[in-house]
Amino acid sequence: MPDANTIRALTEMVAPVMICLILSGSVLGAIFIGKHFKLRAKELELEATLHSREAEARLRAMETRQAAIETALTSLIGLAQAQSQRMDPQFASPPDRANLSALPLAVPGRERR
Repeated sequence: MPDANTIRALTEMVAPVMICLILSGSVLGAIFIGKHFKLRAKELELEATLHSREAEARLRAMETRQAAIETALTSLIGLAQAQSQRMDPQFASPPDRANLSALPLAVPGRERR
């Protein structure tokens, strides 16, 4: 069994070694954590710029599609109006109030009951 002198000598030698290990470990840990978070911040910045570019590209594609759809609808409306004017010019424009009294109210040959 170790005596008191041995234990005292051992603690006098171990304590400074442990203090040095703790201090150097905490300094190295602080350096590691600082570099880690700087690197993570750069990584997040790069991701944000990449995502914004992708979002802008998607937005441009959607705007292009919308413009194509609007162009197609405009041309279809123009075709429909031109076709309706060719078929019956009387119904191409909405009837005037003066012409409303001349329109029949009931279908001929069918009585109201």
